[in-house]
Amino acid sequence: MAHQVSLTDGTTTISLADGSSCFVERYAPRAPELESTEAPGPAVYGGALSQVRYRNVTESAALFLRAASVAALQTLARSIEAMLERAHRRQRTGSGARVFLQVQLDGEGSAWRSEVLAGRLVLDEDGLDWWPNKAVRGVLSLTRRPYFEGAETELQLSTSNLAAATGGRTIYNHDDSGTGHDNWVEIAAAQVGGALPAPVRLQVTNTSGAARSYSTFYVATLAHVDMAQLTAGMVLEAETLNSTVTADANSSAGNYAARSYTASGDVTHTGSFMFDVSAAQVQQMAGRVCRVLARFQGLAPAPIWVQMYLQDSNNSELWRGPEVLLLAATGDLRVKDLGAAPLPPADLGSGAATVRLIVQYRAVLTNGQTLTCNLDFVQLTPVEYLRVVRVNGSPYVQVANNAAVVVDEMEDVAYFLTSGSRLAGLVRDGAPVMVIPGQTQRILLLCDEGGNAMNIGRAFSVRAWYRPRRLSV
Repeated sequence: MAHQVSLTDGTTTISLADGSSCFVERYAPRAPELESTEAPGPAVYGGALSQVRYRNVTESAALFLRAASVAALQTLARSIEAMLERAHRRQRTGSGARVFLQVQLDGEGSAWRSEVLAGRLVLDEDGLDWWPNKAVRGVLSLTRRPYFEGAETELQLSTSNLAAATGGRTIYNHDDSGTGHDNWVEIAAAQVGGALPAPVRLQVTNTSGAARSYSTFYVATLAHVDMAQLTAGMVLEAETLNSTVTADANSSAGNYAARSYTASGDVTHTGSFMFDVSAAQVQQMAGRVCRVLARFQGLAPAPIWVQMYLQDSNNSELWRGPEVLLLAATGDLRVKDLGAAPLPPADLGSGAATVRLIVQYRAVLTNGQTLTCNLDFVQLTPVEYLRVVRVNGSPYVQVANNAAVVVDEMEDVAYFLTSGSRLAGLVRDGAPVMVIPGQTQRILLLCDEGGNAMNIGRAFSVRAWYRPRRLSV
């Protein structure tokens, strides 16, 4: 089989190498140029590079077009020009079908595609010499994305008690280690091909048995780590601390840590929760930044200020974040974003030791006033591929049982999916959810609901699709 090259908008496909009317005389996919910023370092041998990324590719293909008549030849050339104009319109308006350059190399089982951003068909200076023979030579010049995407594939997902499979895996709104209640799905290393991180389409179906008013989803990829070393996952349970423990069926692992203080006089009271982040977790995070997402089981009176900081085993402070104002009240169980922390502040390698994560809270109290600060858990959530999806507007949209929230990073859109219909109403912040080639990884999920709720018992069925990405061949 010869190489196959075509342009397509998903409905119409123009073969540029059909061996009959269109021939590619010269073309090879160009590798993208790198774009980066160099920061001077202390040594004289060069600085560090930051913001390293690939630039869009501009390349050309030499074409030879022929047809049975002059009119047919002109129709062929105009169809290519019209396809390129559709790509331009997509860039101008942000809507309409995307146009792709498709390449299937000799011996490959399927085509790979790269979105065309701009292009033009330019005749050779002597291109019309062939016109009497109902043929013409020219150059197709394109600007496209710096990568090619393969065929869309559903990923096999597993949990701690469900084997890898497609079609949906059940997870919950909390992670109780060893109980089979996970808030993540795992993807085996062999599942993700290609050479580059690739965006996913994540479908989160409500399987709780009734309609739910979701308000916020926190979705993140946990990658670049050895999952076998993270037996405790990324959740730190507050009831494991030296605290008063209160049993509660609506808390992760069935308990939360309870703290209270009654003021004698007008005072500013400060308390804290001190977690040990294990050596295994520190070594696997290797200095990466994590957002600390916390679930409290009671905060009163509002306002309360919370601040995170890190200590080593000698109680030396390693890092301190800003204070976060929580205008929370008793009964507000929604996830609280306490900010981002590097774990640890430097990559210390395989010998990195346990560090302490302190969650410190502060409130101004009047005489006789009682401060309540009950903490269920915190989740260390990597920020590299962390997406926050919020429901826009109030009252919150009711997502029916067996309806879904879809975060489609491949098409750069999010929507509700109900009986096959797509409904708007979701707003996305943060970075796209991606999967990494050749690595065992997890996709983590936490969810809030309207009315200050974060119900740990909510069940979801999760599915994920992706297209592998490569740079050239």
